Amino acid sequence: MMTQMNGANYMYANTSWGEYYYLVALNNFKAHGMLNEVFSDALLATLQSRLSFCDMFGADASGTAKFRQATKNATYASDLDLQVHTVLTFSHGTMTRTDTLSSGTLTGNMSVETDFTSFADFPSTTANSVGVSVNYANSSATSYGTTGFDSCALSNFEMAGGVTNPLSTTPIGQLHSNFACTTHPFALAGGSRTLSWTLKYADLN
Repeated sequence: MMTQMNGANYMYANTSWGEYYYLVALNNFKAHGMLNEVFSDALLATLQSRLSFCDMFGADASGTAKFRQATKNATYASDLDLQVHTVLTFSHGTMTRTDTLSSGTLTGNMSVETDFTSFADFPSTTANSVGVSVNYANSSATSYGTTGFDSCALSNFEMAGGVTNPLSTTPIGQLHSNFACTTHPFALAGGSRTLSWTLKYADLN
């Protein structure tokens, strides 16, 4: 999902990662034969429905979301400033998301940022020489890479100002690293821009 930042800046709000890590936890329970001991059949059915991407993107895991700039359209109108066509592709051990941004009304420049935080040990996390992907050790996620962004940076997410970053603490573990990728400012009106990321993870099957 994308949310508007200052001006015409947009950021991916990776709310789906909470669902991803929930699925990782469920897979770990299943791998140890504990899934039915922890969750009832009714609750498992509810989780299966709630964690389905089909409700969001359709049965083919693709869809178009539309956004408008509140500063430009203070009251809701039928005009929409930004369209994002999203395709999610799943295979064993790999998940890819591709977003194509387009607009016929936005003027000026905009920029996009995406962040991926990981439970993997930060000292064992390495960015590749080109800087658009990162490899993880001691983690269910093994690598994460992007295309269409202009620069990426790997940073320690666990510590901030010499103390533990409160945003790094989750109910299922400590987040250790953040991989942030950004675009340079670009004009979109009348054109399009395609951005994507690919997450690879240990296939439990």
